[in-house]
Amino acid sequence: MSLKVGDKVRIKSKEWYDQQNFINVAQCVLDCCGKVATITEVKENGYSLDIGSKNIRWVESCIEPISDGLVSTDNDHKLYIPSAAELKKSVTVNVPNDMEVSTHESNGRITINVHHKNNEVEECGRVKNGETYWHITGLGTIISSIEYFDPMDNILYKLKNYFKTEELAKKALPKYKEFFENLNIK
Repeated sequence: MSLKVGDKVRIKSKEWYDQQNFINVAQCVLDCCGKVATITEVKENGYSLDIGSKNIRWVESCIEPISDGLVSTDNDHKLYIPSAAELKKSVTVNVPNDMEVSTHESNGRITINVHHKNNEVEECGRVKNGETYWHITGLGTIISSIEYFDPMDNILYKLKNYFKTEELAKKALPKYKEFFENLNIK
């Protein structure tokens, strides 16, 4: 048994119990499914938890350890706040008719890229390796970057958020600002 007193665990879901084909699972066990609990006692035949009937001995296969989430207690209610890895991401994007959106997720971060459908942003080509180019951030600011022909440089270029001069970026800025003002990220 690898768990110890004080460890936070989540009781496995009702769906998991259904898939195991257990015969006659007690209602008091099913009432605990999906909930978070703390191990109060470790015994040879299982664990005691601070949830449900005190007569239940939970075996390790029926619970899941929670390592980096938080549990907030309010009287007798427990609220599990999931770790970053468990969070669901939801994004709603409203864009003007002449723009499109693409997203990219890397290392837990979502990048939202905006580009014009009809190539309305002036095609400017690329600068040489090591030279400066400009692009527009999600906050609607113009920043400079050094061209290394790395994946991010390539993505910005393909999305037409890549400008050889700061003046060209300033010319495109109003359309990008309009888009970013209409973003609704939840």
